[in-house]
Amino acid sequence: MLIVVVIYLVANWAYLRLLGPAGVATSETLAADAVNRGWAGAGTRLVAGAVALSAFGVLNANMLTGPRLIQGLAADGRFFRVLATIAPNRRTPIPAIALLAVMSLLLLLAAAIYGAQRPIDLLLTGVVFVDCVFFAMTGAAVIILRKRRADAPRPVRVPLYPLVPILFVLGELAILAGAYMDPGTRGASYIGLAWLVAAGLLWLPYRPRRTA
Repeated sequence: MLIVVVIYLVANWAYLRLLGPAGVATSETLAADAVNRGWAGAGTRLVAGAVALSAFGVLNANMLTGPRLIQGLAADGRFFRVLATIAPNRRTPIPAIALLAVMSLLLLLAAAIYGAQRPIDLLLTGVVFVDCVFFAMTGAAVIILRKRRADAPRPVRVPLYPLVPILFVLGELAILAGAYMDPGTRGASYIGLAWLVAAGLLWLPYRPRRTA
């Protein structure tokens, strides 16, 4: 984690040093523009290739984990039972994969109907909005579960508890507020919020009931 944080900070320092604050604010391809300052032409193509390779890696991870999460949820009786089906020959959760494919197409359609000139950018911002909601919930869950399950074994300790999870949750909430306050990303926040509400309503009949 420290290595990732250091690399991220150094990269942002390099962007500011090469492009300046105004250049960073107006750039649509930040890494490519920064590298292009010192290595014109070839640098842009190199960064574009690296970004494409990274995107394929993220897509691969999402396609492997996303459908399996849905399939596991359905197998536990927490979602539509048909989504628990696994193909007998390839052992793949085809209904769950199909569901994510349809959802992706619907999101693209929603972004296009909203009137965005670059619907993919709008969707990426919407993904960040949804991620921040769940990241904030994850940070809050650390505090809640520690209180509810005080005697549970905890092989991994949270340093400076509860300061770290509180700061984490506040940071995620600040990102959510910023996404809503910025007119350029407000539409994406609406799409992300609508998607969360729709998913919550679908899951509501399957939510676990507390036993007395």
